[in-house]
Amino acid sequence: MSVITEVSLPSGSFELGRVFREGTDARIELLQLVPTGGSLVPYFWVETDDATAFETTVRAHDRVDSLTVVDTGPERTLFQIEWAVERDPFLDAIVDHGLLIEAGTGTDESWRFQLRSTDRESLSAFQQTVRDHGLSVDIERVWTPSTTSMDRYGLTAKQREALQLAFTRGYFDVPRAVSLSDLGDELGITGQSFSRRLRRGESTLLSNTILEE
Repeated sequence: MSVITEVSLPSGSFELGRVFREGTDARIELLQLVPTGGSLVPYFWVETDDATAFETTVRAHDRVDSLTVVDTGPERTLFQIEWAVERDPFLDAIVDHGLLIEAGTGTDESWRFQLRSTDRESLSAFQQTVRDHGLSVDIERVWTPSTTSMDRYGLTAKQREALQLAFTRGYFDVPRAVSLSDLGDELGITGQSFSRRLRRGESTLLSNTILEE
């Protein structure tokens, strides 16, 4: 059974955080980590009032090999970064112990991650690794997801999956970054089926949050 943990740490505690803390005023949303050639290549969204200044500052950092714009939206930009260091103990520990980053957001001061592990043993091994490296990582919360078909908002697993996919792929952006057909293709269903699943999820989420109040 999988286990989810929420952790927080100062930006200066790991490589990616250190790169972004110097001279930048932005909100970062880590999207994906891709291991290539023994190093990690992160993808992340950036929300900032001055994207040009952000790019200039990060590209000039001595720990950064390259910064590539992957996609742009009206309020945020998707980047890929490669750095000039071989290891990052915190991110390496996530990958080495098979944890998945379900959410990772940060500023120039601190970062918060939601991580999923396949079992408690993997999570414990991750915690021991970050302690061994002397990282100031705070474990905020640990829990086991509900084994029922509904979660605390009344969503089914498929509805939650549809909502999360639509959000991360930019369906709710203005203009939309992806179509219902494309989202359906990712789940192996038609765009019409994805639309129905998404609408049901939205209705359930609103009913059990805003309207419930």
